[in-house]
Parts: sequence; structure tokens; C-alpha cells
Amino acid sequence: MPTAKNTGVVTVRTSGVTTSVEMLVPTGTRLRDALKIADIVKVEAIKKFQPGGCLQCTSGRHFGLKEFKSLPALSKNMSAFDLKTGKLFEQG
Repeated sequence: MPTAKNTGVVTVRTSGVTTSVEMLVPTGTRLRDALKIADIVKVEAIKKFQPGGCLQCTSGRHFGLKEFKSLPALSKNMSAFDLKTGKLFEQG
């Protein structure tokens, strides 16, 4: 697993008909850099945790972006991703 400096975490949660995608990045990550990969991360997470339907479309899903000081432990519906490529590589 790459270092926490180069690793983010994405969580997909569903409550009723509402789906939310939350992207966590290390403290100090520039917003510009996080937003460059946000669409890739959202689509990859939806493919992994909610297969079926329109996988490229992320409209109608809530999106949040947060910072973390230390890499959180992965639990259900969470996955780590590479900050440079946005590709998911480890699942909780």
C-alpha cells in the first residue's frame, strides 16, 4: 500500500434513495489536486459498491470532500485510492 501522503479514502453510503460519496484526502492536499481526480474516484467507487445502472453518471449523488490527519482504517463500503491516478486499490 502506498504511503498515507499519496493515498486517499472514498466511502459510499446509501440511505433510502439517497447515495452519498465521500472522498477523504490527506491534510495539505491542494483542492485543485483533489478535484482533478474526484470524478475518477466517484465513478470507480460507484462501479465497485453499486454495480448496475448508469455507472458513468454521478448526478443525483451527494458528494463530500474532507481532510484526514492519519489514514483511517477501512471498513465496509470504503476503499483506498491513489491520489495521482484516482484508481481504487484496497477495499475494506
